Amino acid sequence: MIAPACLAEPRAPHYRSRSATTRKSPMQIAVLYIASCVIFLILDAVMLTFVMRPLFERHLGDLMLVELRLLPAALFYLGYVAGLTYVVSWPALRAGDPMAAVLPAAIVGAMAYGTYEFTSYTIMKVWHPSLVVVDMAWGHGCDGSCGGGGGLGDAGADDGCVKPYRWNVDA
Repeated sequence: MIAPACLAEPRAPHYRSRSATTRKSPMQIAVLYIASCVIFLILDAVMLTFVMRPLFERHLGDLMLVELRLLPAALFYLGYVAGLTYVVSWPALRAGDPMAAVLPAAIVGAMAYGTYEFTSYTIMKVWHPSLVVVDMAWGHGCDGSCGGGGGLGDAGADDGCVKPYRWNVDA
């Protein structure tokens, strides 16, 4: 059995150039999307459970549903992460600099969550400013983590190994 090249004898660290554009396979894109979905769903589940739900209950009370509508939530998450992956994470990974996705993803998150929150605050009597601040900050942090975290491993590399990202020390 032949071992992948990354399991061979240790060599000097490999530093990728940020300017090196590499072609990614459909499997790498799928892994990036799935990793981003997992990160997003875990982070958002924790936030919704421990922070947002109590905040919404305090300010919206009886306006909230007892049982969540899971289909619209699932459709939103799958589509939103697909958009985030396509617009932010995939281009950064193709450029060989997955960490370049963090700031653009955070900006997209602040814009998306801000759109929802400011619109709700603008048109609804019961919407509280704390909902706007907390959820916008959350969109910023969650999307930034998801954008960068999904691309940290160059999954599905041609040699069969997952390579952790290493900063380009020559830049």
